[in-house]
Amino acid sequence: MIVSCLRMLVLAVWVLTAALAHARTVQATTNADYLGQHELFEVEVVVEAPVAANPFVEPMLTATFTTPAISEHPSVTVHGFCDSADGRRYRLRFCPAIPRQAPRGENRHFLPVQYAFEGAFTDAEGSTPFSGTFHVVESTNPGPVVANPQAPNHFMYAGTGQPYYHLGYTAMFLLDPANDFPAITRTLDHIIDSGFTHVRFALTGRWQRGGMSLGPLPAWETRNGIADYTRFHIEYWHMVDRVIAYLQDRDIVAECYLLGPNQGREHQFDAAAEQHLVRYAASRLAGYSNVWFNLGYEYDHQRTKFHGAAELAALLREYDPFTRQLAAQPHDTFPWERETWPSMIQDQYFGKPLKLNQHVCDLRRARKPYLNIGYTLPEEPGKLYADTVDVLRGHWAIAMAGGYATYSDGTDHAYLNGRIGRGKAPAGLKHLRTLFTALPFWTLMPSNELVAGNALCLSDNADIYLVYLPTTTPASLSVPGTPAAGEGKRDYMVLVWWNPSDGVVNADSVRVLESNGPITLTPPAADWVALVCSQRWYVDNIGALLPPRHE
Repeated sequence: MIVSCLRMLVLAVWVLTAALAHARTVQATTNADYLGQHELFEVEVVVEAPVAANPFVEPMLTATFTTPAISEHPSVTVHGFCDSADGRRYRLRFCPAIPRQAPRGENRHFLPVQYAFEGAFTDAEGSTPFSGTFHVVESTNPGPVVANPQAPNHFMYAGTGQPYYHLGYTAMFLLDPANDFPAITRTLDHIIDSGFTHVRFALTGRWQRGGMSLGPLPAWETRNGIADYTRFHIEYWHMVDRVIAYLQDRDIVAECYLLGPNQGREHQFDAAAEQHLVRYAASRLAGYSNVWFNLGYEYDHQRTKFHGAAELAALLREYDPFTRQLAAQPHDTFPWERETWPSMIQDQYFGKPLKLNQHVCDLRRARKPYLNIGYTLPEEPGKLYADTVDVLRGHWAIAMAGGYATYSDGTDHAYLNGRIGRGKAPAGLKHLRTLFTALPFWTLMPSNELVAGNALCLSDNADIYLVYLPTTTPASLSVPGTPAAGEGKRDYMVLVWWNPSDGVVNADSVRVLESNGPITLTPPAADWVALVCSQRWYVDNIGALLPPRHE
């Protein structure tokens, strides 16, 4: 039975009358009696007569969730948040999973798991308790994306254990007030149709540079044009919810930048405001299974006057009981490699393919996924950054080191304004992702020592050798088992040429390599990929579609 909590709104209501002087009423409702795992469970608390002068600061809403029939499953305590300017409405969000100890039925599917929760709403008038139960069933939601413990430089879906291939897209001011929800969904549909699996956008910030003005993003209430950093603009945060939910329904990661461009330099935005934002955003958004958090855009440049990233990350973890993926975008190279709080390595390193590839290979020592978060910007020759060819070569160089990248479309400033640009690279990036997801990419290791010439290699040192040649210069590949590798005779291997420009295997190029010795690779054109694989792997995976021909 698959039930989405976003579609099934069965309300279970408790009317809780506190024994207070004013005999006020606090009403708590839930959004589902049954819902799918990794979907959003929500408790709404409505206060009839709020007393808090600032409802975003003073009241406290918490609840603890347990699975009574599965005592081994740990309890989870969740913080709620205010969802109305007048302090009448609060919400508390939980993302349930089915414990691995849960019983299964005859068809091996998990039986519904009962969750129980106990919480309290507390303000100056006292504390009002509430409690309830609901059931969680299997769903099609693959769960949050996390680091793969068996291959820590890669990601997987926590719910299914299946690999996740990150191909990111930058839409920093997607939530700019100039973009209404239909405009935002048009951009998101374009991103998804282009093959991207991740979108990063800012929750706060402004941009005033090069004649372009964006923002400020209206995360806070304003009076006379001045932001009140203690009170949040609820209509804006409702839009944030809608965007994240839209992406969650499509299995797309939403990376939320807590501090967008220049927010850290805003007048009167201090450490207290920063901490208040972190608490609110984490409490509000962590319940979505597709959320990642980012401490900020070029955080090391913006935050020099406040406490360090580790302290802010620790605060976020207090309000994010689900341990969502967490990072910070540096201005250049990643300064927190030796710290424990980042879930991944992120940087903006640029360079020629071989140099860029070596940089990513070097960072594999951190045993965390690597993301280049802005490769790269304008796609027009003669501009400040790279053209389309260089964009694609940069992405290939990163992928051939076992890393991942995020695309920033510089045409029409699309990476900033969150609209659809004219960049040509997405078609090639979609082909890149198609090839890698057709391979067990998480098992492949950088193997540049096996190639001679201007080429990059990924392999499993057994059945798969993937070689990228950015130019037309031939290269040679020494497969273990050849005399050049100092071993005995190897099994027959199959050579397949793959064209990144159209994502098609060149059928005329497929041949069986029957002799020992280094394999000479002469690409049909620049930016081609050679797949050298064992006959066994070829037959099991693509041989049925394209049988090898002996020459």
